[in-house]
Amino acid sequence: MSFEQKSYANFRWSRKLLPFQWQLSSQDVQVTIEVRQWELLIAWLAVLAWVIVAPTGIGEMALTGLSGILIAAMLWVEALIFRVDGKRELASSVMQLGDELEEEISLSNRSILPVLWAEFVDRANMPGYLVSSVRAVDGTTINRWRVRSVCTQRGLFTLGPWELRLGDPFGIFHIQKVYTAPQEVLVYPPLAALPPQFLPRGKMIGDRRSLSIPASAETLNATTTRPYFTGDPFRKIHWRTTARRGVPFVRVFEPEAASRIWLVPDFSYSAHLGIGNRSTEEDMVILTATLAAELLHQGMQVGLYAETNQPHLLLPQRGEGHLWAVLKTITPLFRTQDSRLDRTLAALGMLLSMQDLVILVTPSNDTSWVSSARQVLRRRGGMLVLLLDRSSYGGGEHIEDQVAVLLETGISSMIIRKEDIRPLEEVYGRPSRWEFKILGTGKAIARQKPRGTFIFAHQSGIQAGTSNRHEEPEWNG
Repeated sequence: MSFEQKSYANFRWSRKLLPFQWQLSSQDVQVTIEVRQWELLIAWLAVLAWVIVAPTGIGEMALTGLSGILIAAMLWVEALIFRVDGKRELASSVMQLGDELEEEISLSNRSILPVLWAEFVDRANMPGYLVSSVRAVDGTTINRWRVRSVCTQRGLFTLGPWELRLGDPFGIFHIQKVYTAPQEVLVYPPLAALPPQFLPRGKMIGDRRSLSIPASAETLNATTTRPYFTGDPFRKIHWRTTARRGVPFVRVFEPEAASRIWLVPDFSYSAHLGIGNRSTEEDMVILTATLAAELLHQGMQVGLYAETNQPHLLLPQRGEGHLWAVLKTITPLFRTQDSRLDRTLAALGMLLSMQDLVILVTPSNDTSWVSSARQVLRRRGGMLVLLLDRSSYGGGEHIEDQVAVLLETGISSMIIRKEDIRPLEEVYGRPSRWEFKILGTGKAIARQKPRGTFIFAHQSGIQAGTSNRHEEPEWNG
């Protein structure tokens, strides 16, 4: 609902917070009115009592002056509440690392009374993004300005809730408008260039099994059941087991070919080293996204399973458009104390079939999870472990002992060092930012503009839209 459509009927008085504080609320705005100069109200009541008890000319003049100030302040407050509004509009809500986030902010005044000051207070959690400022606007005028910031960290960030603080010229009333609807911004990690030996080529991945062209569908043979996970289709629910166990269970079908690959990044807090965009955590995310892009490009079905403070499941699908679903799932994830790799592998084992392959990406030097990996291999599926070498990230540990333990268990592994992962720029298209060119006359013209708003869809990927055309983001696979 736009502010132009708001009226008295859209607001309701909710409660009285303090003796000199009231609150109104609508669908997306909460307004708090506070009396700051309550001494003036007491003075007005005292003068009114004086005029009633012992009327004098001085008392009447004082009452008239105080009444005029209070009436003017209340009219000003009425205009600030119902005729002044702030608005924020993002140029794009889906970005890539290095893009320039651009937001247009406007302060509109539909009253004839000017807004002498309006303070914007933002609660965004995006690094380096500052919107807070103080503005003014004349009567029946709209003041617009733009805020820009380069996206320096991947993740899911929130812009808002945010506040607009106002007041009358006499300082009697203070108004706080809280816009409760936040906006989310998703900043994708980059993909990377890896040495050829680390990329899946041909029909072999690791030393576990040969992968053939993916089948068009699963077979009709249901081999077992497992507990229901968020994202499982309802058509696979096994009702007899569900009724017997009291919780939902689904059927597990055997695929016709070994084309399903599960990517499992390790978000255990103790496993990672470093901070910033070249820590083991960020390189693990980049490596996982790069593997997903390459495997989908080869026609494989790729799924993702990770645990932070809760499990995150993305069922295997094929098609290069599925990369955007992988990116959307992994981008907001960060290491947590609640995540344990052995527990992650145990939960993943219930999702696997005999033909599935697990690619585990971890910098962990702890071997306690290997027993869980052994149990997964005994029951079903195969496994390839990509080990990030901690010594290349400043750690004192050597990864060779980890490789030996995995080899004794029958699990294939590869060692990946920090210098092997080279993040690429412009992998989803050119960075979205303003670039200007200065002509010989001194005039500046825009050589490049930020992209329009992205719209994410699970099935068809991401589409970038402008006012008159739609484009799919580029991917240099």
